[in-house]
Amino acid sequence: MFQIFLILILCFSAVAQADDLSDNLKRHVYYLADDAREGRGIGTKGLDDAADYIAAQMKEIGLTPPFDGSYFQEFDMGWGFEMGANNKLVYGEKSATTEDGVMPTGFSAAGTVTAPVRFVGYGITAPEFEYDDYADIDVNGAIALVMRKEPGEFDSTSKFEGLNTTLHAALRTKASNAKQHGAAAMLLVDGPLYADSTQAEELVAPPSNEAYIDCGIPVMRMTRKKVAELFPEFELAKLQRSIDSNTQPRSLEVTKDSVSLSTDLSRETVKVKNVGGIVEGGDNVLVLGAHYDHLGYGQSGSLDEKLNVIHNGADDNASGVAGILETARMLKKTPIGSTVLVVAFTAEETGLGGSSHLVKHFPLDMARVKMMLNLDMVGRLNDKAEFTVLSCKSAEEFSGIVDRASQETGLTITCKGDGYGPSDHMNFYLAEKPVLFFFTGAHADYHKSTDDADLINYNGAAKVTQLAYNTLREVDSFNSPLTYVKSSEPPDQGGGAFRAYFGSIPDYAQPDSLIGVLLSGAREGGPAATAGIKGGDLLVRMGKVKLNNIYDFVFALKTYAPGDTVEVEYMRENKNEVAQVVLKAPPQKH
Repeated sequence: MFQIFLILILCFSAVAQADDLSDNLKRHVYYLADDAREGRGIGTKGLDDAADYIAAQMKEIGLTPPFDGSYFQEFDMGWGFEMGANNKLVYGEKSATTEDGVMPTGFSAAGTVTAPVRFVGYGITAPEFEYDDYADIDVNGAIALVMRKEPGEFDSTSKFEGLNTTLHAALRTKASNAKQHGAAAMLLVDGPLYADSTQAEELVAPPSNEAYIDCGIPVMRMTRKKVAELFPEFELAKLQRSIDSNTQPRSLEVTKDSVSLSTDLSRETVKVKNVGGIVEGGDNVLVLGAHYDHLGYGQSGSLDEKLNVIHNGADDNASGVAGILETARMLKKTPIGSTVLVVAFTAEETGLGGSSHLVKHFPLDMARVKMMLNLDMVGRLNDKAEFTVLSCKSAEEFSGIVDRASQETGLTITCKGDGYGPSDHMNFYLAEKPVLFFFTGAHADYHKSTDDADLINYNGAAKVTQLAYNTLREVDSFNSPLTYVKSSEPPDQGGGAFRAYFGSIPDYAQPDSLIGVLLSGAREGGPAATAGIKGGDLLVRMGKVKLNNIYDFVFALKTYAPGDTVEVEYMRENKNEVAQVVLKAPPQKH
């Protein structure tokens, strides 16, 4: 009878603990994903409030502050810009300002250019379509006047993709192409052929809440009305119709005399912070992390049709933050032998900025880190409790560890994938640490304003949290070091998105002031690694393409073809190096 009574007590206790866990997870998510947090966007008070909440929870749980006695690890990041008064275009006696016909883009360089204007159609160089707006015109030192989009819009028979635009239509691609052809500046205008004639043109100032990167030349948008007013002899509609009729360029000189173009922008920075706490233990360090930032009012990356609406990010990633807080509570209540660093990362949505900063400024001895576990979007477990653990191939032992950890959780586990991926664990993998990535899957509310707290499966999230605790316990009890596996598998770049594959991983958290493309790593067996290029190198030129930033690098990958041998210039430890890189075909989707 006593044994039956004891079993009943233990069962009721387990149910009560599970209920408490679900309730705690729900409490965290509802706070973090409330409208008052403003979508936890960079630069918002809501993001700071979320950081304060997470720090208070860590203190209440009993975690030790890891950052010189603080729960916060602050750093500056480039964010937005301030538009000055000197944004204008002057041609003879005529002029245009932001009040009547011109507007700088958010990625424009600041500066003044005095030069003639050359019309270069859609500003596209596309060897795969045998099309080049720059083929028969010299724009070196000139201002390139470029139409937005690409030839044959809405035309399914177009050389381009007609109903679906290609990457050549991206404004940054057009800016990179103009710069590579020597243009000193670029003007963008909407072609009239497909424009809604019933709607007045309106140039809205670019949002200041973005992580803009200077493209290297001044770039302004211009209305068709102002183009016609300043350049009355220039027939934009006739030229667009001619180009689109047979997809042949019609580039020409617009002015013999010089036009003066000025862009007045100053780049801004904002203070952001990781939030962390330590569960004290032995020499081995386990890192448990989740990002707490999201898309604010719909910054870059939003998939919502509505503008300026709060994106609460309940699953992405209030669910993950709730999970690490409650895993930390379990670790304090039932400790393991290892030290556990628990971190809520900032700036994940803008390029894994918080985790990149932490890895570079690690508060403990990085050599003691045994593994990193990342929780990102763990709130939508399906009804069958099917759960995929990613990055299992980053250590030889992970498959067995996860299998043991999943026992009695009620989860059906699939364990697969290398350590690469678009979340914070990748920065640890690039630092040659084994990683695991918990993720319950994508859904229709991803990066939309509808990702709200009432849609979270809190019982499912409790199972995932229990698995996180069990996994850390299993790793802790594994007495030998884990066997790190460096993947040689190339990433899926989406097939035809790029002409060529380079095999490098940019450091998206590089400061705006750094000219070039800083690498976090290079894929084992890829073209870059084979040529001796590695993480920490700063790429400054790829063939004929000067690399000011990541967008120039993307442009270069669309310029060269698989099999091309390209001379790549880079900086390593302040020394100039050159490598011959043989490009490969981009991986195809499976």
